[in-house]
Amino acid sequence: LFLLYISSEKIILEGFSGLEEADTIVNVQRAVNALTDKITSINITLKDWAYWDDTCDFVDSPVKNPYIQSNLMDNTFINLKMNLMLFVNRSNQIVFSKCVDLYRGCEVPVSQSLKSHLLPGKILLSHKSLKNTVSGIILLDEGPMLISSKPILHTDETGPAHGVMIMGNYLDSSVIKSLSDTTRLRISIHSVKETGLPDDFQ
Repeated sequence: LFLLYISSEKIILEGFSGLEEADTIVNVQRAVNALTDKITSINITLKDWAYWDDTCDFVDSPVKNPYIQSNLMDNTFINLKMNLMLFVNRSNQIVFSKCVDLYRGCEVPVSQSLKSHLLPGKILLSHKSLKNTVSGIILLDEGPMLISSKPILHTDETGPAHGVMIMGNYLDSSVIKSLSDTTRLRISIHSVKETGLPDDFQ
């Protein structure tokens, strides 16, 4: 009986352990898919702005151009649920950048740590083709940001590129809650650079 109990316990525990591992893998993949969908949503919004004649004209001739007053008000960012918009011309000069705190509904300084990613040759400004997109998660001093970068083209999607446009959305508690609601999972996110990660993350 004792040997039967030991062998049965081992089989049952290994079975439950396997099920738990498989369930965890599925749930993590659901969370990753939801995060990927969020980045894709930023890409779609960015395409509407980057492939636009008005945006081309703005980065080519920003002085006295009504583009900022007409399009880049605080409410635009709030309605798009976007924290950051940044425009770089063909000479790799930042023509305009703006960051909005979506909670307070007001403009805040653009992260200083972002500037190190906007140097010539850096991935956000390096596109392999006219319709190439660079997107993912970038770690800033203020926290992780979902970010996307596209060449600025005419409305008919023709070149040459007039520069680069970047949009970003902080991966903050509201975005994580949205991902949790979408997947019906309790999602928490930690940086791999963090010290003292929870045991299950380790």
